[in-house]
Amino acid sequence: MPTVSVIMNCLNGEALVREAIQSIYDQTFTDWEIIFFDNASTDRTAEIAKSFDSRLRYFRSDKTIPLGAARRLAIAEARGAWIAFQDHDDVSLPHRLEREVSAVSKGAFVACYGGMREIDAKGRTIRDVLPSYASGDQFSQQLTQFEANLQTMMVKAEYLARFGIQFDENFVMFEDYNLFMKLAAKGPVCAVPEILCLCRILASSWTARSLERHAGERFDTLEQLRAANPGIDQRFPQAFRDAAARGWYYLARHKMQIGAYSEARRIMSDIKGDAPIYRVLYWLSWWPWAWNTAHGRTSKMWLTGFFLQRKQR
Repeated sequence: MPTVSVIMNCLNGEALVREAIQSIYDQTFTDWEIIFFDNASTDRTAEIAKSFDSRLRYFRSDKTIPLGAARRLAIAEARGAWIAFQDHDDVSLPHRLEREVSAVSKGAFVACYGGMREIDAKGRTIRDVLPSYASGDQFSQQLTQFEANLQTMMVKAEYLARFGIQFDENFVMFEDYNLFMKLAAKGPVCAVPEILCLCRILASSWTARSLERHAGERFDTLEQLRAANPGIDQRFPQAFRDAAARGWYYLARHKMQIGAYSEARRIMSDIKGDAPIYRVLYWLSWWPWAWNTAHGRTSKMWLTGFFLQRKQR
């Protein structure tokens, strides 16, 4: 059995998938397999994936299914002691698996993640994002301000089996947060403070529907954590309050996008006492143009930094 099974889910990725696959073949650590799960692509994805050798095991769905369900099916085919993830439009740097396997060998870790370099469609650097949390018990930190990225995430198969942890097949937006938090509740996490992958940030925007799903899937994750770990919300009461407030904030953003301004203000009013930033956003909700300005890409980076700094204090 390989040490690492690399899960690669793909839907119509012919433009970038060859580079993504090749980045695994170029790894300095060589004891791996790729589980390639084609989510009913209609382009040349299958042809490209099948052009590689037997270290890539190809599977295909008869129809397009939610991403959480697709990742779940891919994991079911994995044989490795560790399960890593590689999206079809991202690139793992050659040392990625070597660094991660070396790092997790130093402790009884349930999962691992590292830093990533965000790039645009032309490959130009946008920014570097490095782990800010130390290796160890990260549950309360990650619950509120999730910084682990799926592009470098590696999880221990033994713990998935022992605790019956899997991707939620109904999730389409927060499936990585859901899986990671269920693992982080069971043991320490390893953070590798170096750039391990290139992550493409393509021109897109969060739709009102996606924001509503972000809120709902966050609330569902909190409920699942309570059910699987009785009393955990009493051990980490502030983290659960902060995480719930973030969910309500996402819902307020959804309401602002669909023009339900009074509902958005009511939600922000309910959480404005939870953090100074929510108080500011509550006042901005009275002026939609100001709210929208605050949620431009540059401002969103600042907001993320604010949440992170507050969590680290």
